[in-house]
Amino acid sequence: MVSTPITEGILLVASVTIAAVLSAAVLSKVYLMDSLFSQISSIEKNNAQIRLKLVYLACNSSTNYVVYVKNIGIVPVNLSSVDILIGVPGSEAPLWLLGGSSSILIQGGGQVLPQGSIGVINITLPNPLQTNIVSVRIIYPNGVSEYSVCSF
Repeated sequence: MVSTPITEGILLVASVTIAAVLSAAVLSKVYLMDSLFSQISSIEKNNAQIRLKLVYLACNSSTNYVVYVKNIGIVPVNLSSVDILIGVPGSEAPLWLLGGSSSILIQGGGQVLPQGSIGVINITLPNPLQTNIVSVRIIYPNGVSEYSVCSF
């Protein structure tokens, strides 16, 4: 008779302990997911604020091209983080792979393009491309890309 209350007491303590451990595990996962969603939301917010537009492409020669980019977003954008691909339309290659270089010109200097401003990217290749029709593709920091085609 005495063993029944002791057994019930032990089972009660064990069940409370198990419930506490399980709730702690669930709560830690909930907080982890909340943190993850907050980080993703912050990244997506920054990406949504970056909006650039390729305004014009000039083919000055077979080794020199000029790209005009306008910042139509609500945050300044560092143009040094823009990727440039150049080549035959549909099969462009990264500028660095072709041995080319680029320089950035922004009013007031620097490489950060303020909101509403136009930046100029001068592209120079060491050797001319083996085509008269050239495509320049710009990939912005948020992953959006645009291209323009010119001929000389």
